[in-house]
Amino acid sequence: MTPALAILLVVTVAASGQRKADPAATEISNACDEEYYLQKLKHHVSSLLDRTKRTIAEQQSELRKIRLAQAAATEHEHRCLLHGIAAAVAEALEVNTRTVQNNEGMIDTALKHISKQQQTVAAAIALSKINTKVTTGNVHTGGSGTSDKVTIKLTTDGTLPGTCSITPADQTRTIGTAQPDVANVHTIKLTAEAKLYKAAGQTEFSVTAGASCSTTAAQTAEQAFTSCTFAGGAQAVGATTTAAAHTDYTTAINIYSGSSPGGECHADVKSATSNSPQEIQVGKALCDVLKLQITTAETPNFDGPTLQGNGAALTAVAACSKRFKDVLKPADTTKNTQLSSYVKEAYGSDTAAFKKKFASLIDDKKAPIVSEGKTTMKPIKEVTSAAEETQALGHLEKQRTEREEEAAQAKSTLATEAEKVSEKGKECKGEAGKDKCKEKDGCEFKDGECKAKVTTAVTTNTNTTGSSFFVINKDPLLLAFFLT
Repeated sequence: MTPALAILLVVTVAASGQRKADPAATEISNACDEEYYLQKLKHHVSSLLDRTKRTIAEQQSELRKIRLAQAAATEHEHRCLLHGIAAAVAEALEVNTRTVQNNEGMIDTALKHISKQQQTVAAAIALSKINTKVTTGNVHTGGSGTSDKVTIKLTTDGTLPGTCSITPADQTRTIGTAQPDVANVHTIKLTAEAKLYKAAGQTEFSVTAGASCSTTAAQTAEQAFTSCTFAGGAQAVGATTTAAAHTDYTTAINIYSGSSPGGECHADVKSATSNSPQEIQVGKALCDVLKLQITTAETPNFDGPTLQGNGAALTAVAACSKRFKDVLKPADTTKNTQLSSYVKEAYGSDTAAFKKKFASLIDDKKAPIVSEGKTTMKPIKEVTSAAEETQALGHLEKQRTEREEEAAQAKSTLATEAEKVSEKGKECKGEAGKDKCKEKDGCEFKDGECKAKVTTAVTTNTNTTGSSFFVINKDPLLLAFFLT
C-alpha cells in the first residue's frame, strides 16, 4: 500500500474550528491591564516557532551523526542503509526549515507592532501618574509695580495616587474575571496614539475666597474669579489632578469579522497600511499571525515498519543499491514490494531491533579528530560542531580511499598470480611422468597429474565496493577457478 504520509506533522497552532473569544481582552480597564495582555501576546507569538526550531536543532545533530556513521562504515550495504536514514531525517529537516522561513517574517512583523504598542502603553502609564500641585513655599508672586497679576507656581510629579502597577513578566493574573487566552483574542482595547495626551488626566486649580461667591456653573475663568469677593484675601489655593479613565485614550480594535476568533480580518483592520494608526496596524498583524497553522515535521522512528513507508528513505536506498537501481518510483510501494520488504527487514522490526543492528555503526562508532596537534578517536555522537564534522569526514574519506587502494592492489596481485599459475599450468600439464614433473620448476605431481605449484598467499578482507569479500589464502583450491 502506498504510504499516506511520509512525514509526521505535529500542529502547534490550529487555524480552524470554532474558537471562543477571549473575554480578558475586552475587560482591560487600565493601561497596566493592557501592558500585561500585550506582554502575554508577545510571549505567545514569539514562541510559535519554538517547537519547530528545537526540532531543527535536534535533526541537524542527528543528521551529523548519521553522516559521520555513513562515512565511517566499511561495508557498502551499511553505508546505503545509513544513507536511507539520513535522507528521511534530511527531508523532515527541510520541511521544518521551510516552515521557519515561510512564517518568521509574519511573526517578526507582529512582534514589531506589539513592541511599538508596548512603548505607547508605557508612555500612557507614565502620563497617568502625573500629579499637578501648587508648589509649596514662598515661591509665588503678587501684583507689584505696574503689574496687577498674581503668579502661582505649579509642580508636577509622578505621584498621583490610585494608579495601576505593572505585573512582572514571571507572574500571572486575571484581567477582570478571566486569565488571558491571547491565542483567541477577538476584540481588544488598545491605547490610541492620537489620544495619548488624554492619559495625563485633568487638573483642577482652585482659589477659595472668604465669601460672596456665586454658584453659577459654566463660566469662564475670569467670570469665576469675578463671582467671588477677595477683599479679605484668598483663604486657600490648591490644585487637584483626577486620573483619566482608560476609555478616554483607548480604542476597541476588532480583529476578526466573525463572532469568533479566526477567519477573515475585520474591515477595520484588513486594509491597514504603514500609514494607518499604530493600533490598527497591531490589529492587522494579530489577525494574520494568530491564524497561522505551524506544523513541525518530526524525525521518523528508526525501524523497518516506519521507514518502509518513508518515501525519502526508499528513494535513497534504491539509488545506492545495485539490486534496486532500475526502480523508477521507489516511493510507490504498491509497485515496489521487494524494495519495501527489504527496507522493512534491513532496519529491524522496531526501534529496539534497529538499535541492536546499528548500534555498532552509529552509537559505538568513533571518528578521528585532530586537536592541539594530536589525533584522538572521538565518539561521533559527541561531534557537535560543523568544524569537527568537516574534519572527521575528511579523515574518514582518507581511510576509505586507503582501503579501496589496498583492495585494488590485492585484486591486481591476485590476477597477476593467477595468470602466472595459468601459464605454468599449461607447461606442467604436458608432463605425464611423476619424476619429470618434479624436475620442472614450478610444477608438482598431485592427484595423479602434473600441476602448477601454488606458492603465493594474498589475504584481504576489505570490502569497499559492495561485492563479496576478497579472501585468498594458501589453499590452492581458491585459485582453481582461474585454471579451468
